[in-house]
Formats: sequence, structure tokens, C-alpha cells
Amino acid sequence: MESNKKAAESTPVLIVGAGPAGMVEALALARQGIRSTLLTMYPYTAHTPRAHVINQRTMEIFRALGIEESVDAVADPAEFMENNVWVTTMAGTEVARISAWGTGPNRQRYSDASPCNMCNYPQHLLEPIIMKAVVETGLVDVRFGHEYLSHAQDEHGVISRIKVCESGHEYSIDSSYLIGADGGRSRVLDQLGIQHEGVQNAGRVLFVWIEADLSRYAQHRPGILYHPVVPDGRVGLILVRPWNEWIAGAYVDDSFDASNHDAILALIRRFIGDETISIRIKHVSPWSVNGCSAPQYSRGRVFCMGDAVHRHAPWNGLGLNTGVADAFNLAWKLKFVLDGVAEPSLLHSYDAERVPIGRQVIRRVGETTAQMVNLPASIGNLPGLPVSEMVLNAETLFENTTAAAERREALNTALEPLRTTGFNALGAEIGYRYRAGAIIADSTAEPLPEGHPDHSYRATTWPGARLPHVWLETSRKRLSSLDIIKGAAFTLIVGIESDKWRDAVASLPPALQSVVEVVQIGGAYGIRDIYGDWRRVREIGEDGAVLVRPDHHVAWRAMAANSVQQLGEILSCLIGSAPRQEVATDDITEPRYAPVAATK
Repeated sequence: MESNKKAAESTPVLIVGAGPAGMVEALALARQGIRSTLLTMYPYTAHTPRAHVINQRTMEIFRALGIEESVDAVADPAEFMENNVWVTTMAGTEVARISAWGTGPNRQRYSDASPCNMCNYPQHLLEPIIMKAVVETGLVDVRFGHEYLSHAQDEHGVISRIKVCESGHEYSIDSSYLIGADGGRSRVLDQLGIQHEGVQNAGRVLFVWIEADLSRYAQHRPGILYHPVVPDGRVGLILVRPWNEWIAGAYVDDSFDASNHDAILALIRRFIGDETISIRIKHVSPWSVNGCSAPQYSRGRVFCMGDAVHRHAPWNGLGLNTGVADAFNLAWKLKFVLDGVAEPSLLHSYDAERVPIGRQVIRRVGETTAQMVNLPASIGNLPGLPVSEMVLNAETLFENTTAAAERREALNTALEPLRTTGFNALGAEIGYRYRAGAIIADSTAEPLPEGHPDHSYRATTWPGARLPHVWLETSRKRLSSLDIIKGAAFTLIVGIESDKWRDAVASLPPALQSVVEVVQIGGAYGIRDIYGDWRRVREIGEDGAVLVRPDHHVAWRAMAANSVQQLGEILSCLIGSAPRQEVATDDITEPRYAPVAATK
């Protein structure tokens, strides 16, 4: 390896894969002054829609990286995502409709939880926005058409072998760290010898990008998902752009010819139910049904993220969003280590924190998938039933008969989990918590949400949780509590009685002073808690403090100033320069929640 290194070019971080996770990693590093090389074997960014739901947590990350406004300006707002609809055909009988993605009765709790809005924007349009920001930093060497082949690593760094796709020329890149954000068939993960655990290749789906003006069937019930209750052919529609671009998802067997556009059009026409609609196929993408994740995301100096380490069905819209969160989690840690202010052991927290989240996502999506399958069955539409009988079951569902009433009751029961954890999973989207890693527990019990934690969200400063969003004010301008967290340091949030904490920071060794900034909320000047909402959610006294990581997660908190002498030790533990105990060793993937309070 040493002889190869002599001829290799060098970069602090080599990122393989220029999808959302890889680009966000490059952008987050650049915003903190870290150079990287970002390469992909493809000629440019995504050429098909792929992922499309951008949840609030991802928009918060985009906000921190300076691209939230650019995305918000062009994306479809939440109002266009309002409904999930189940029909016999788009032109036929509507069987059910639910409010989804933080709309309808869920609107207020989503609005209260974040300064950002959820939106719908297909990946092939989103990626150029992120890439533009990446290039404009001037700190990222972007290389399209460069294919990662292999790597070798030792205690000093990583040497990667790269091929220029057009010419076949091969060369080497030497990096301190290698990141595999190279998608569902990750070569980087394969090179590490890490195998996924869970369900793999359980079915085959064709995602067919089409042009078809369906405004007459969609505009009055705007949504991004339209589902069949007649499983014959099992085609559903995903909105790409209102109301004339769609993805038709078709479950097919292995014998189906994906190049047979006539057969594909027949499936799509059957679901639309209107022969007068003109349909043009733009692209067909085969996809395997998976529900699996990697048991570890890193080995040595190599880290993987996004679809490389968690692969699942698109329900809940968690795929792209989880990958972006992976990237945001790792970036600040790499910054600290590369700058020499933290020990490399800090990077071990990446697996400790993100692997359990990946497993939680797989569990959540698996449950939603089962709930989706149950819905047609609830009205009697079981696989193998003749299509004519399935249609009759749907068309007679609202008749005034005992049999129809029983099926309506079964339908409502099947819809209930989809109304909550299925398509309004605020807890899964922003409420996940780290229970091991770069966090220091206090002696308090974990505050649990009421109801299912994938649906319910409880704002808390409990270590490992995302800092709660509240609206604050400074210099006559409104800002979120998340806006006071900067990407290059820990933020120590203090109250009116802040003098002891400021003195404690001033007395720290210079190396520790460089990784913490003090921000005061409260008092006559500076940042004001104008609505008293920070007081409501902070869970500490006026003389306490909350230490927040650059990725918005709480690292530690002190209920009062009597813990002020611990600050130096706490920071040393967090950055790996002092021994410490993990918060927890259990890998929690099952829901934890408090019973819903009884109502009179």
C-alpha cells in the first residue's frame, strides 16, 4: 500500500456516490471548511424521479446547509400531498381517503414541531439544487464518470482505485477517510465484507415514469399516492409533478418483460380506467423488494450511508431522508477529527447512533407494508379472487346492508394505523433518539411520547434527542431554536443565570474552548423567549444548560449550575480525549411509549 500511495493524489475525504446522501456529506463538510472529492460513475445527477418525499427533518438539515429556501421555492407544498386515496381505478369508485404527511388534523402538531415544511420534490430535480450548492463552495472536487473499483486501508489512511468510465484509465486517490454513499448495490460496502440482514429480493416492482394528464381524477383530491383496492396487476400511482407526471408502480413476476411497453401500458391503463387518457412512457426502472439493513456501517476509516446500508420499500418516505440524516450525523465528527480537536474514537459513535435508526426504519416500513396489504383484504379483496368480484366488493361497499356495514367497519380498522404510523409518522421522522454514542446521560428517566412513538412526537432535551424547535426572537427577527446551532462547534444553551457557565467555558483549555460556543436564551437583551415556549420544553432550571451537537442532537444537559465543574470533563468525554461510559448498550428498535392519558 505504501508504494501505491506515493503515486496517488490526495484528499481528506473521498465520497463515492453523488446521490442525496453523498452530496449532503460533501456540502456539510464544505460548510465546515473541509475539502473532499465527490465522485460518481454516472455522467450527471439522477435522471429519473426516484425518491420524492422530503420530510421536515431533511428540510431542517437543508436549512442548516443554506439550501432550504431553494428547495422550498420549487417543491410541491404539503397541500399537494394532502390525501392518500384508494380506488378501483382512477376513474372508478373511491373506497377510502386519509389525510397524510402532516395535513388535515395533523397539521398543527407538524407545524409546532419544526420551523420547516414537508414537501414533495422528485430526486432528479432535487439533486441539481444540492449539486449547485456543493460546487459553489469551491471545496469539493466533483468528478462525474469516475467509477470506484476497490480500496485498501491501514492506520494511516485509505487508498482507493478509480476508473475513468469514458477512457478506461485507472488511477488512485489517497484519503484520510472513505465514504460509501453508492446506493443499493454498494461496492464500498461489499469491499468491507459487510452483508445486509433482513428480507432481500422478496418481489419485483417496475417503476414506470409516465406523462399522463390526470388532473380530472386527481386535482380535486390532491395527493402523491393513489392505491388500488383491486390487486389484479397491483399498479398504483405516485405523483411526480402535478398533475401530468407520475410514477406507476407495478408489481410483476420474474417472467414479466420490462422492455414490453405495450404490456406495461396495459397495466397502467387498467388502473387509470379511462382509455381516452394519452400515456407516454419516459423510463422503466426495475426494483427489488427489500427490507434489510447492514449490522454495521463502518470499518476502520471507511463509512457507508444511505441506501448502501438500509434498503426498504418507499412507504413512509423515509429512504432519502434517512440517508441525509446519516450524512449530517457523520460530517461534524469528521470535521472535529480532521481538525485534530477530537480523537478518532469519536467516529465510533456513527455506528452506535445510526445503525439502530436504520433498523427502526426497516421495522416501521415493514409494518406499513403489512398494513397496506391488509387494506384490500379488509373489504374482501383477497388474492386469487376474480377481478369482477373485487370490483363488486368495492362498488357495493356503501350499500345499506349488513354485509356492507361489516366490510366498512373492517375497512376503517385497516385504515386506522395508516392514518397514524403509516402516513403521519412524525415521531419516526423527527422524534428518533440516540441512546448510545456521543451523548452523556443524566439521571432522569426518558420522557416518552403518548401513543405510538412512530406517530407521536414529544419535544425534550433528554440527551440523544433532537433539540426541540421553538420560535425565538433576536434583533426584531424571528428564529428557530435550531437556527442557533452552528455546524463547527457544540452549542451550550444557557439561561438568564449564565455567568457561571460563561466563566466555566473561559477557564477551559484552548482546545476545548474551540469546540463550544455559549448562547443565552432569556434576559433583556440577545435571544428572547418571547412566547415562553423554550421555558416549557427546556426541562432545566434558569441556571442550567443544554449542550447541543452540531447536528442538533442534545449531547448533555445540566439541570442547574451545580454541574458547572463537569463541563470540561463532559466535553473531553464527548470528543474522545477522556474515557467514558456509553449511555446504553441495548440496541432499541422496538417502540417505547407512554400510555395515552385517559380522557373524560
